[in-house]
Amino acid sequence: DDQARATVTVVLAQIRSGKTDEARSYLDTALRATPDDVTLRILSGSLDMMTGNADPAEATFRSVLDTDQVNETATRLLYTLLLQQDRTDEAVAVLDAGIAVNDNAATLRWIKAGMLEQDGDIDGAIAIYEELYALNSGDVIVANNLASLIATHRDDAASLERAYVIARRLRGMDVPAFQDT
Repeated sequence: DDQARATVTVVLAQIRSGKTDEARSYLDTALRATPDDVTLRILSGSLDMMTGNADPAEATFRSVLDTDQVNETATRLLYTLLLQQDRTDEAVAVLDAGIAVNDNAATLRWIKAGMLEQDGDIDGAIAIYEELYALNSGDVIVANNLASLIATHRDDAASLERAYVIARRLRGMDVPAFQDT
């Protein structure tokens, strides 16, 4: 809605200018007028998170997810907030729940793949990148990550051929990571 977009624009401008108190005041006024606006609620949680008010941020993100389980933004922000607080198990549970209720949660799946890769579960990461690649084979970042993981962590002929086929589309792109793949 136009009013929410205008509010977001003003609040973000105030934040960029270092006027977080003014941003909070302006946003709170807008939220009083439209308390159910999900965009403004998420912005409010983000502002709380940015200003170190973790408890209200968490409450806001959880409240959004209570009414809109498939909200990828709220899921991602709550996941990030919990990680920042070293609440990794809770963060992973939030991420997994978001993926479970949203078949189209490409960003959440991408985050999960990166997390699995970092944790050494390469096969789990490859499986998720394969799902993402099947959904959108034109996503060059997913293609790069998938081909790179396959080529680096598997050595059977079929896997290497698969990595080659996927990586072929990256040829000629002026991105160092893609050239490495």
